[in-house]
Amino acid sequence: KNIRIQNLHYSSASNDNVVIGAENSGVYQKHTSTNQTQLTNNVVAGGVQNTISQSHNSSIVGGFLNKITASQYTSIQAGTLNTLGPGAVYSAMVAGIGNTLTHDNSVIVGGASIESDADGTLFCGKLYVQNTTRFNSDIDVNGVITAHEIQSTIQSSSIIYSSGSNNFGDAGTDHHSFTGS
Repeated sequence: KNIRIQNLHYSSASNDNVVIGAENSGVYQKHTSTNQTQLTNNVVAGGVQNTISQSHNSSIVGGFLNKITASQYTSIQAGTLNTLGPGAVYSAMVAGIGNTLTHDNSVIVGGASIESDADGTLFCGKLYVQNTTRFNSDIDVNGVITAHEIQSTIQSSSIIYSSGSNNFGDAGTDHHSFTGS
């Protein structure tokens, strides 16, 4: 228990914490009340100045200046200046720079300066999908959609022309005749 290979910082209230080859990194327990849950089963393996504080079963593997604070069952895998903060229970972060995750059951993969905004969400810098992807709900896009081909099944459609030419003319005074042949 409490294995220290390099620069482990812990209090006597912590247990089963490990830091391996990490420079100035640590696992901390801050007591603010007598009913506070103990910090248990945490790991910092490699990296520089990474910190786990008031968490259980959390891990940081590599990276620089990453922090897990007041969260349970969370993990940061590499990256720089990433934070798993309060509310990030059962959440994870993989790489990225300057990301902040504070929501339950959420994941941030890569990206820069991403801040979580909902529980149960995947956030990523770019998403490349190689095979068919199906969505069982709406897709909300806050940018441009670029596609090589769009195939759709339309149940109803309305198109309103405010201006433009057609084969019958484009002025209100044009005469249109239909003969039925």
